[in-house]
Amino acid sequence: MALNKGYNYQSAADQAENLLQSIKDKSGAVIRVAITPRTMIELPASLTPEEIEMWVANYKKLHASKI
Repeated sequence: MALNKGYNYQSAADQAENLLQSIKDKSGAVIRVAITPRTMIELPASLTPEEIEMWVANYKKLHASKI
């Protein structure tokens, strides 16, 4: 008895990777902003410089122990 009668079985890692790629595709153009030499965040490319600064300040406030 065959287990995969037309079904496409994927590992949990493959499913997670496909989901992440799908979300990235839907999000549109993004830019990467360096917080530290080892930390970057992705933000929508449509943000103004002021909005980017707000995002960076908020990230630094929320993750102060990591910076």
